[in-house]
Amino acid sequence: MKRILKWVAGVLGALVGIIVLAAAVLYFLGGTKFRAHTDVAGHAVPAPTDSAARAWGAHLVETHGCAGCHAANLEGLVMIDAPPFLVVAPNLTDGAGGVGAQLDAVGWERAIRHGVGGDGRGLFIMPAEFYTGLSDEDMSAMIAYLESIAPVDNELPATEMRPLGRILAGIGAFGPTSGLVDHAAQHRPRTPAVAATREYGRYRGEILCTACHGPNLEGAPSPDGQGMPGPALAAAAQWTLDEFRTAMRTGVTPTGRELNAEAMPWQAFGRLTDDEIEAIHLYLEDETATHNGTSSQ
Repeated sequence: MKRILKWVAGVLGALVGIIVLAAAVLYFLGGTKFRAHTDVAGHAVPAPTDSAARAWGAHLVETHGCAGCHAANLEGLVMIDAPPFLVVAPNLTDGAGGVGAQLDAVGWERAIRHGVGGDGRGLFIMPAEFYTGLSDEDMSAMIAYLESIAPVDNELPATEMRPLGRILAGIGAFGPTSGLVDHAAQHRPRTPAVAATREYGRYRGEILCTACHGPNLEGAPSPDGQGMPGPALAAAAQWTLDEFRTAMRTGVTPTGRELNAEAMPWQAFGRLTDDEIEAIHLYLEDETATHNGTSSQ
């Protein structure tokens, strides 16, 4: 009996040792991922100063849901404070604790389009894949607006990857969102004319819809692998324009289902103009018809 107990104790000790060693390796790998630098030079975009450009930039910031993470006045907030990690959406203003005074136009572009911070490290949570398709003209307008917002003093802690988070990152559970971006993508210089057209709908839809719903709108897992998957949009393409507009503005589908505001940021999309919503509806019709083998309307 003593021999058996000794053997069992030895096996358990070996298993504990293996687990500890594995955790140590994953902790190291996760920390390496957290500290990894992404070599992105950034792209200089023109810097308009006129009020029309800033107003359009404000509209883009509103409709892309920036306040959903960075708070109403873009002063930043603690998004997650849990055992794996502390995730902080930074203060974007140039008030105390803000990054606004630290970023030039290239720095803003690198952070927004590529998900890479001023220190070259990939940003966590920042959904750069939503913004990489923005034209230089739209990117410039967003930056012009961000550089004009009122300063807010709000000093926040830095995002922190805690031991459990490093182990989870080590097994590939998550990582900087910069890894989801095609950093070599060519950007169009100008935005298509803003109108209820298929051309503009494709431009806006490929930015706002495909990151969650897949390149062909046929559904896709959550971009970070953690959230809810994005469903196929074939059914939404069959809604009338009025039904689609109502869903975007109220978060309620024609069948009465309430959209999950965290998975589908309809409050931000509801700020789109009527022309933009109609254009995106045309894009949905065209894209889903193409991949269903039918002709577009």
